[in-house]
Amino acid sequence: MTPQIFRQQICACFCILLFSLSCSACGSAQGTVNAGEDTDRLVIYATRPLSTTDNVIARFEAETGIDVTCVTLRASDALIRIEGESASPVADLLWPVTMDIVEQKTELFDSTQTYCYTPTALMVNTDTLGSSSINGYEDLLKPEFKGRIAFADPAVSAASYAHLVNMLYAMGGKVPAHGWNYVEQFADQLDATLLSSDEEVYQGVIHGYYTVGLTFAQSSEEYLMGGAHVHTVYMNEGVLFHQDVVCRVKNAPHAENAVLFEQWLMRDRTQVYLQKSQHQTNLFSLRDLLAAEEKSPSLHVLSISDRRGALMRSDWLMRFERIMKRKEQNESWQQ
Repeated sequence: MTPQIFRQQICACFCILLFSLSCSACGSAQGTVNAGEDTDRLVIYATRPLSTTDNVIARFEAETGIDVTCVTLRASDALIRIEGESASPVADLLWPVTMDIVEQKTELFDSTQTYCYTPTALMVNTDTLGSSSINGYEDLLKPEFKGRIAFADPAVSAASYAHLVNMLYAMGGKVPAHGWNYVEQFADQLDATLLSSDEEVYQGVIHGYYTVGLTFAQSSEEYLMGGAHVHTVYMNEGVLFHQDVVCRVKNAPHAENAVLFEQWLMRDRTQVYLQKSQHQTNLFSLRDLLAAEEKSPSLHVLSISDRRGALMRSDWLMRFERIMKRKEQNESWQQ
């Protein structure tokens, strides 16, 4: 089955999944949420896979007695939905999400707090890798990986945009303007194909339709611990750590519970839990980032602020889109 056919099938399956989950409660995607009832309630729009949020939410519920409804959305869709609901908010929190996604939409929130840092990484299928090796971005340019790289549209995927920023800094010698030459070559390897969600990236790699996917280390590790035949690769050219933030929606219907969740995330005990529950190497608490390289020698940490990636988001996405359109036109002409 070709990646193109797989993309169509996984899109259909994912839409069916979202619809079926809309009848569930915590940890699911929901179409309609009645936010005005129940004081012991919290509504969260989440932008990561259920596997990365469910355990944290379950712990919060157990410790506080607050019933959490979690709606899973792409980061871009979550922001659109929050903005559309601003006259009568449904969600209390947007969590987890990277700072570079919400930096220019802070007017939608009463507060935005950094609670941990997560690195970008490559998720590699160990069954389809064969005799090749992948240690970083440069290896993705090998001929055998053309059309075998799972990469979601960075305009809708927080992980893909995080990787775009990471590429620009890592391959540009920490000067983003110098990294676009690599991005051009990387785009050639995508075979004019951008996936429409992070879920397509994970499933594409897990089922062997792609050899490698670009994602957050946390997500890759979750699938590894779940038994998938994958391993997590930290790019040897440098890994950019991204601020994970929790955002309280302006005029949140359950504002007191939202504040309680924010405070709970920042507690020492919760920070220790987050660190230990995320397998030590792929998520760093506020207190551990400075010791990241010391604790994990394989990590070449790029000490770059997210702010530049946030401020340049529109420009960089537009430039990447132009690159992809050129590649698509070339592919069509060659066919």
